[in-house]
Parts: sequence; C-alpha cells; structure tokens
Amino acid sequence: MSNCPVVSLHHNADADVYRNAKNIIIGIAGVALLHLLIAIVFIALQYTLIETVLTFATSIYSLISIFMIRYFKSLEDYINAVISGFYIFVFAFVIINGGLLSDDIFWLAILLMVNILFTKKQHTIFWAFIVLGFILTISYLTANGFAFDPPRYDQTYRALNLAVFFSLLLIVLLIFTSIHKKGMKCQKKHEEKNELIDIITHDLKSPTNRILGLLEVLDRSNLREEQLEIIELIKKTNDSSSGIINSILGPSKYGENKSETYDLGHILKDITQSYRVNADNKAINLTLNISDNHLLSVDRFQLIRILDNLITNAIKFSQKGGEVKISTYQTVSEVKVLITDSGPGFSEKDRNILFEKGVKLSAKPTGNESSHSLGLYIVKKLSMEIGVKVELIESSTMGSTFEVAIPIEVLQD
Repeated sequence: MSNCPVVSLHHNADADVYRNAKNIIIGIAGVALLHLLIAIVFIALQYTLIETVLTFATSIYSLISIFMIRYFKSLEDYINAVISGFYIFVFAFVIINGGLLSDDIFWLAILLMVNILFTKKQHTIFWAFIVLGFILTISYLTANGFAFDPPRYDQTYRALNLAVFFSLLLIVLLIFTSIHKKGMKCQKKHEEKNELIDIITHDLKSPTNRILGLLEVLDRSNLREEQLEIIELIKKTNDSSSGIINSILGPSKYGENKSETYDLGHILKDITQSYRVNADNKAINLTLNISDNHLLSVDRFQLIRILDNLITNAIKFSQKGGEVKISTYQTVSEVKVLITDSGPGFSEKDRNILFEKGVKLSAKPTGNESSHSLGLYIVKKLSMEIGVKVELIESSTMGSTFEVAIPIEVLQD
C-alpha cells in the first residue's frame, strides 16, 4: 500500500479505509482539475467575470478540501462536510444563470446522488429538504415578480456546462463502483477472518480443558504449601483463559453472559501473582495496594483482559530494577484502578495515536519481549464495550500512569 501524504495517519492505519479515502481524494482532485480548466477557457473567451470567478473558486475549494481529510476521523463526515460547500457553489451558479431555467440545477442531482451513495440516511434527507426548499424559494420569488438573469444559450458555455455535469457524474459512478467492489472483497475477507477466529478460539478450549483435567487428577498429598498455591494460581489462570475464549466466541454461541458480582481485589491479586516471575526476572518491584472491597458487576473476563494488557505493558516497558504499582480507590461516582510503571513515558506524537490499531510507539520493551502493537487498541475497544474509561493521566521520562475508571452506576451494591 503506497502512502498518500494528504491522508492522515488514522486513515493509513486501516487499509480498507485508506483505499476508500484515496479514491475519494482522486475524485475531488478530478473535480478541481475540471473546474480549473473551464475557468481558464472562460478567461480565454473573456466570459462574464462572476462566472469565471465562481468556477475558479470552486476549483480552489476542491483543492483545499483534499487536505481537509486529515482532520476528520470518519470518511462519511468528511464527505458530508465537503459536499456542503459544493451545494453552496451550485446554489450560487443556479441563481446567477437563471434560477430554475439554469443548466446548473442538474448539478444538484449529482450532489444528492453523492449523499445517497456515500453518507448516512439522515444526511441525505437533510440535503433533500434543503434542495427542495431552495427550489420552492426560487419558484416563489419568480411567481412574485423577482427577475433572475435569463439562461445562457451561448453554445460554448452550454457545451462546457454539460461536459462538467457528465464528467462529474462519471467520476461519482467510478468512485462508487471502485469502493463497492473493494467493499465486497473486504467483506468476504472479513467473514473468512471471523470464521477462522471462531475456529481457533473454539479449538483453544480443548487444551484449557485438558489442563484443568490434569490439575484435578494431580496428587497433591506430598506437595508443599507454596506448590499448592502455584497449582491454585495455574487453575485460576486457566479458568480466566477459558472465560476469555468464551467471551471472544460471544454469548450468542455459548448462552448469554449471566450478571455476576465479584471482588475487584481478588482479580487484581490473581493477575499480580501470575506476573511475579516476569517482574522478578527484570528485578521489578511489583506492588499492589487495594483501598477497599470493590464489588463489580461489569463483564469480568473483559475487565481481566483490560487489566492484563495494561499490567503486561507496565512490566514489559519498565526499566530493569524499576517498579510497577497497582492501586485502587473509590470516589462518589467511580471505582478507579491506577497502573504506574517506570518506563520511558510517551511522546506527544505517541499520545495522539496511543489507542490506535497497529501503530508503533516510541518506547521499546526493556527485556527483549515481543510487541504486536495491539494491547492498547484492545484495551480501548473492550473498555468501550463494557462501559469503563481508560486514559493516560500522567507520563514523563520517569514513568506513566494509566487509569481505569468504572462508573458507580455499573457496580453492584
């Protein structure tokens, strides 16, 4: 995938969105070129100043709008914003060239087609009402004696106008056809990928069940207390893995998730204990401070995945001999978990793309651990699904602190 400099990073991160953005940019560039060429022809033919200026202004607006895409997270919002400007230009052309008798009124059909093909239903309805109101207003003014300029019958002008109209129509159809074809291919790939994920996660249940079975038949009579604690921790970790697998497969496959109440402290203790070896290998002091009994009712396995990813990252990116602190406290409206590391912190650029998919941040693991650039993306996605808020509240060269805030309304009294 070649890089397009005007498409912002958050569009580049998703190949499908990037391709659609690039097609739309090419289309708008075509519109800009057409209007620029017509403006040049108008100048050469010494056509009316106002129409020449409007045509040239439309070309400049098209060029500027190409670079506006980086300021929109959604392509749909970008398209709607850009065509809003085109509507204004078309309204001006229609009024100048004779009201309802103007050839330019057909351009409104193109803009409404763009709305229908590329934007939400409410956007289409909105602009359909605006166009209807515009036409009714011109009709009312005409009926009450307001004189618009007569339509231009100059053959050169009409030929250019029709050329632009059909060229724009062709551009819109080509872009839509390209995006639609690629969309069908992407949908097929997405379905195949989902099927593969279902198969993999389903097959992963078998090893976890076997581990549980081996733990159950293990003779514990001659084991020391610390060995029994390790076995119990293995069992809890295995249970968490099974729960995560089931949550990935979804409630539609394994029944609806029943609401349960559990203690946040128990979860944090189990996760912290499971990472003791990793922390010890890097001489990291891993501390846990639980302020109170926090009873939760959010999805337990999704919350475990969030905390697991954050704690894993804290250990992975902390300096050897450093410290990772996990603490909790409760406010009037929220229960909060703070995870503080002793890593290099995040740059300003990092903060802008922190939770985006597949992006490489400036910090590197300090113990040659692998990093797939997905952990924080997964954290953000899961937190939105279960109604909690995760944010970076502090970052410096001495370390960073992430906060997981669980609203009081989702807690079980």
